[in-house]
Amino acid sequence: MDHRYKRLLPGTIRLLSLLPGQECEPLSGRIFVAPVGESSYEALSYVWGNPSFDQELKCECGDVIKITPSLAGALIRLRNPRRARTLWIDQICINQGDEKERSSQVNMMGRIYESAIRVVMWLGDDAAEEAQVAFNFIQEIAGRADQIFDETPVTDQVLLENGLPEKQSSKWSSMRNLLSLPYWDRIWIVQEVVLAPDAITCWGREEIPWKQLWTVVKWAYSGSLTKRSTIIDNGSLVKIGSLGLSQGSLWDWLIRTKNRKATDERDRIYGLLGLIEEKALIVDYSKQPVEVFRDAAALILRGEGNLDVLSKVHFTPNDWPSWIPNWHDWDNTLTSKRTQVFQPDTRPVTEKPISVDGMVLSLAGVELGLVQIIGQSLDLSQNEKEHRINFIERFKEACSLAAISSGRRLTDQSLLKEIIRTFLCGITSEADALDCMTWVNENFLVFAQYWAFCMCLCIRYGYLNAQSALGEYLIFSEIAFSAYQNAQKQSTSDTLKQHSNSLNEWREWTETILSPHQLDEDVFEKAVNSLCVYMGSSTTPWGFQEQYWYSGRTKRFFILENGSFGMGPIQMLKGDRVVILFGGKVPYCLRQTPTGYRLIGECYVDQAMTGETIEILRKRWALLEATQKFELI
Repeated sequence: MDHRYKRLLPGTIRLLSLLPGQECEPLSGRIFVAPVGESSYEALSYVWGNPSFDQELKCECGDVIKITPSLAGALIRLRNPRRARTLWIDQICINQGDEKERSSQVNMMGRIYESAIRVVMWLGDDAAEEAQVAFNFIQEIAGRADQIFDETPVTDQVLLENGLPEKQSSKWSSMRNLLSLPYWDRIWIVQEVVLAPDAITCWGREEIPWKQLWTVVKWAYSGSLTKRSTIIDNGSLVKIGSLGLSQGSLWDWLIRTKNRKATDERDRIYGLLGLIEEKALIVDYSKQPVEVFRDAAALILRGEGNLDVLSKVHFTPNDWPSWIPNWHDWDNTLTSKRTQVFQPDTRPVTEKPISVDGMVLSLAGVELGLVQIIGQSLDLSQNEKEHRINFIERFKEACSLAAISSGRRLTDQSLLKEIIRTFLCGITSEADALDCMTWVNENFLVFAQYWAFCMCLCIRYGYLNAQSALGEYLIFSEIAFSAYQNAQKQSTSDTLKQHSNSLNEWREWTETILSPHQLDEDVFEKAVNSLCVYMGSSTTPWGFQEQYWYSGRTKRFFILENGSFGMGPIQMLKGDRVVILFGGKVPYCLRQTPTGYRLIGECYVDQAMTGETIEILRKRWALLEATQKFELI
């Protein structure tokens, strides 16, 4: 007979006393109730896995609890052959069929894990029998992690000199497999591990203290294993690395856990509540996901003092409020890095009212203008080679649209700099706060040469019409030399002279590429190396494309009716409105409907990212008149 749960009193939990037994014997146990924090127990952290519930745990009372194969495997491994072991396990200790109890117990989850004497991290079965190799290797590294290389390029020789095995060793592969187990993807393990007073990691029959594993993860993430080699996947380290953090707001934790998985979408929020100090959200599984996500978004909007959460919104279906993120599948946004650079609204936070009524978000702001011209978007389904060509086509299109709409020529360096700055959304891949205009000025010569170089390759391989592209190549080539000559007048440094020689060589090699003869790989390599002189040793010839890929690949070039250039969401349409919402670090694209505005996504608008529009309106005493109310639905 299935187990019949009795109602729990407030502040109490169920615990399982897992009875002793041999591996071949059926699982059995005793369930009892205790006030949270007043009994000694271990809390299990694991993956539910296949929800077939075809395994059994027999209770002393004669009842049977159906459990998943994953949990059954964990209990068989953890069962002591001689004495009982007291555990808290959500699948057994919470009546999963009682929505009210489930909500109440999940509200207590933080206290439950904090009060455990230890958290047992069950990674799963060790089918390939590599856990022992992985754990022994981790313990070996953990004892001397602070003595091993940090910034040295990682080669087999360097590894051997530091007492580590070569890259192809089974020790490294076993560690990679350990760090890529499904366990690390769960949203729930974050608070389970972060709040644990002590934890042990179990994989198959092997176990290791969590602190040792964390020490090695931290060492690998902060050193050369990720920066200068591919021995360990950086994504795995970042995901596991968040388990070593202890503080943060709900917004902070949502960003850290954006790639984790949850069977119930509501747990993307509920699974983090035990980690935050503010207790404004209460677990309630009677609510629909959209209501839970709305509550989280409203809490963040009020608590963070900005509108960054709106930048995480992708174009949503009409049956979902456009301003509420789904809290996963996020891409890089303009507010992800260098958040102090962009601040189109420079007024104090107290002047930025935020109101949430049901599913409607009301904000104040000013309109920058209607979208008049839009370019094509990057085809994200293409392969790398096609991406590069498509990138060149998109930039070429932006140049053409900008030149035609403004009536200026591309030989006007100020126009070209505006286009470059806009196309790269005003940022580089660096996380520092360099002024964008300064960056473009310093790198303009590089970009002009890069563009000409790309044109050469496209002509050479037949991707573009040679006659029309040749004219563009010559224009950009002359712009490059003109920029260089201006710089030459202001400096006599040895570096500039060295660049002069490389510049001449670069011109010769690009002309070789344009020749009808078969492209010599050696010539191509020299041209690449020459171009790298201007980009720095750590940057590739496709560095500018990488900048675009970081910030602009999910956006398209547009021009407002007032002539301003910008980059907006792929779903942007002609006639959409671009606005500055008070409290936002970037402008946003809105689409007017009969019942309100739908948020389409964030934008970059050149010459409007650091308060220029607001200040102009202030000086004209026109800010109040220009301010509008926008109801986002």
